[in-house]
Amino acid sequence: MWEATPTEFPSLKERFTLRQQLARERELEGFIADATAAIRNKHGSEEEPTAQVEAFRASVAKFIGDSLEHRYQPFGTRFFDDFSNVTDDFVNEAKQFDSQVDFETIHQALRNVWIINSIQVYLEKEVKLTPSAFAYSMLYPYTDNYLDDSTIPVQTKREFTHLLRQRLAGEKVEATNSYEEAIFDLVSMIEGEYPRPHYPSVYQSLLAIHRAQEKGLSQQEIASPLNDRDILRISVEKGGTSVLADGYLANGTLPIGAADFAFGYGVFLQLIDDLQDLDKDQRKGHLTIFSRIPPRGHLDNITNRLLAFVTSVLSSANQFLAPQAEALSDLSERSCIAMVLEAVARDRNMYTEAYIRTIEEYSPLRLGYMRTIKQKLKKRYASLRKVGVVRPLDSSTISLRTSRMETRG
Repeated sequence: MWEATPTEFPSLKERFTLRQQLARERELEGFIADATAAIRNKHGSEEEPTAQVEAFRASVAKFIGDSLEHRYQPFGTRFFDDFSNVTDDFVNEAKQFDSQVDFETIHQALRNVWIINSIQVYLEKEVKLTPSAFAYSMLYPYTDNYLDDSTIPVQTKREFTHLLRQRLAGEKVEATNSYEEAIFDLVSMIEGEYPRPHYPSVYQSLLAIHRAQEKGLSQQEIASPLNDRDILRISVEKGGTSVLADGYLANGTLPIGAADFAFGYGVFLQLIDDLQDLDKDQRKGHLTIFSRIPPRGHLDNITNRLLAFVTSVLSSANQFLAPQAEALSDLSERSCIAMVLEAVARDRNMYTEAYIRTIEEYSPLRLGYMRTIKQKLKKRYASLRKVGVVRPLDSSTISLRTSRMETRG
């Protein structure tokens, strides 16, 4: 399907004039200012930090409400409230599970939780945080961060993944350190919700993503003999199986059409992630279809293909009968386009000037502004930290655990 997707500039949702882009940038600047002020005004209150969270939530709710267009009315306020409540529940559960978990890990995990919530919407299930949704969403930031750590030898990683594969298959294995113990506890949470004898597909899907992770280790080997098709196959398998597991964990079982949709959803999310990680992967020598410089030295065509691929996969959401399915697919597509635009803005040297001029017309914000907004947010956060309005996050327990990880044998 990927190889059959055209590389011509795709048909995107809508164009934006310079005046519209500037207006949206002013709205975003206003939101940042309002949210910062709301948090700063609650500093020192007896309810802190709860009051800060509520102040920030109110700012976010107002910004979303002002930004929503008529096309998203099928959601209603309940949809966004459900996602917000799940986010709260997840953060609380994550801190109970790991009192020193850092913001970056929580954010990584939340991205997966929201995908599971989206699948719950498509399947007309209650949007909530289930034990298995929590466990799986924590499991793969933990293992991904460990496997992505360039200071840990590949052979040590292979030994760890072998042990985890045995645990996922239901074999009795003993943890040798606190890191493995935490990982195995997460697997036990899934087993508590989905008993193995009754839900074999759940564990087949978990083994599938695990096999894909093991194959992905070869992408980290600079001297790897992988060709472009091998690299693509690994990314497709790794991304597809990840969201396929989300689907089974959301429902226990899946119709074949829903499973195919979930797999495709995971593929394009993985490819977008690879595009966003272009610079980091090149520095580390990790091979993806984006980090391996194309023959013409630019990414115009492959980015066109990615955008068209997203649209193609999401078009199959019409199989779902949920009243919110169409609006959710539209929102998902726009979000994916935004993520691609952010990557293009950050790595614009990888694109021709003609391409930059063309794609910027489809961005709600100027690409130059997109390159600077994260730095602005970091500076604003630093200023709040400097006066003690927000506290720095602790180092992740993951790093503490991995530093004590012993090579087996």
